[in-house]
Amino acid sequence: MSTELRKEFTRYLQTKRYAAKTLEAYVDAVYGLAAYTLKPPDRLSNDDIQDYLHYLGTKRWGRT
Repeated sequence: MSTELRKEFTRYLQTKRYAAKTLEAYVDAVYGLAAYTLKPPDRLSNDDIQDYLHYLGTKRWGRT
């Protein structure tokens, strides 16, 4: 995630009063999604997200 996009996302979460650990977890989750798709978060499609969730549920976490 680009530095500017990360700052914007973090600022948004802070205005919603999320805890620091939640902020960290959300940013890490978006980073993982972007790394999997090789696309910046602001360019992801719904299909990209669904593919990643499928990957997490089947490959990474070993579920079918």
